[in-house]
Amino acid sequence: MTKLGFERIIDFNRTFMKLTGVWPDSTSNWSFMNFLASCFIIIFFTLIPQTYKFFLVKDNLNDAIEVLTTADLMLGIACFKLVITWYNKRGKVKVCYTVM
Repeated sequence: MTKLGFERIIDFNRTFMKLTGVWPDSTSNWSFMNFLASCFIIIFFTLIPQTYKFFLVKDNLNDAIEVLTTADLMLGIACFKLVITWYNKRGKVKVCYTVM
């Protein structure tokens, strides 16, 4: 793979990591605000409504499992990964910045 191909492939990840505020870029002043905005969107527009839906269908096991598997668990894990990546962006993720 050439250097240009590598840059083109990695540029997609770099763009979205900068958008969510987890790319270890020291020149960005909006990194924390982007991080908070992405967490806010995930939590308030998808995780809370799906959790509310879970409590509405908690008596029906099939519907409750469907709600948990379609959104709650995956979005909870995504938020957890986002927080951990943001927390460690000055440490271990810094390697990504130097390589890419």
